[in-house]
Amino acid sequence: MKSLSRYILVLWGMLAFSVLVNGQSIDSLVNQAISANPELKAMELEYDAAMLSGRQYGQLPDPELGLGVFALQPETRVGPQWFRFGVMQMLPWKGTLDARVTLEDRKARVKLEDVASKKLRLILAVNQAYLDLYQYQEEAQILKRKQTLFRSLEALALSRVESGMGDLADVLLVQLQSSELELEIQKLENKRHIPLAELNALRAAPARQEIFISDSLGFAFIPYERAALLEEIKTNHPRLIALEAMQEVSQQSKVVNELSGKPVIGVGIDYLLVTKRTDMDVPGNGKDVLMPKVSVTLPLNRTKYEARNLQEDILIQSLDHRKEDLLRTLEVQVETARTNWQEAEIEQGFYKDQLSTIQATIRVLEELYSTKGQRMDELILLYKKELDYERKNLLAILKSHRALLSIESMLID
Repeated sequence: MKSLSRYILVLWGMLAFSVLVNGQSIDSLVNQAISANPELKAMELEYDAAMLSGRQYGQLPDPELGLGVFALQPETRVGPQWFRFGVMQMLPWKGTLDARVTLEDRKARVKLEDVASKKLRLILAVNQAYLDLYQYQEEAQILKRKQTLFRSLEALALSRVESGMGDLADVLLVQLQSSELELEIQKLENKRHIPLAELNALRAAPARQEIFISDSLGFAFIPYERAALLEEIKTNHPRLIALEAMQEVSQQSKVVNELSGKPVIGVGIDYLLVTKRTDMDVPGNGKDVLMPKVSVTLPLNRTKYEARNLQEDILIQSLDHRKEDLLRTLEVQVETARTNWQEAEIEQGFYKDQLSTIQATIRVLEELYSTKGQRMDELILLYKKELDYERKNLLAILKSHRALLSIESMLID
């Protein structure tokens, strides 16, 4: 059985960052989400209930007790019989009870894999919402920094106008750009309420309870080779493990079915109360009767057992097809995630080069405007282009983390 802790450790390995949330670590936030999720609590209780099934199926059938009173007492040589008391215990074929316990344990294992998968989906949901929240927060910070530059540029333009060396149109143009940035900042502040609400909902907190992120993400690295990754997925993907566990249930059901088709032995004893004869005295007069007995249930009708075995064989084949289909889907997801990561790597390299060139050009144009009041339009255009590339660079970094998250989710689903 794959350990739940193994899955969780795999997920922690995907995080190349540590973040504080209201003074708490991401681990604390994840723990809150796990402890607050009602569906997970229900699944854990269902697993606990399933684990108790073995106690029910691992016991012998209840013994049969019988008591009979003779309405017309049959006369025997040693006296009339008054009542009969008997007990019978049915004994399944050797190994049947253990096989049934094993079957119930394997059914419970399927539920355990479902619990593990749900916990890890919660962890992934927390991290996905975190990345969205981080994106909106960082985009707003980029815009605010650029707004500060525009305000500095506005102050410079105003000073040139006041000295008679500048054009009021330059001031108005800068103010227009600054207003547009303010609108974008407000829109981002509004958008962040969505992932904020998601994170708070996951941990059962008020929707608008603030979460402060103090981290700075770098470009994510994918520490998996394609072939090794696919092999790891085949071995450790929880959904594949769950399908294999379901196949084990069917295999064990066949074992139980075979044993159920064996004879069932019954052993017991009857006690008959006999009263003494009054008309004569005979040897053993009034002696009670103690009669051991044995019964055998013969499962002569084999059709139902054969049909059950055939049914389980078909289910096993069906699960083989499901595993094959899932593996193909996961392989496509691996290719998609790696392609997205490679695309993000190319994009970030391009944006970094462009930003370096733009920033060098901006320094030249700032000097020209400061000394001669020239090329304000080009300077504003470059500020906007710099802003665009800074935002795209951020998105490329986040794309790398989402690609990594997607790959890790295929290992732990």
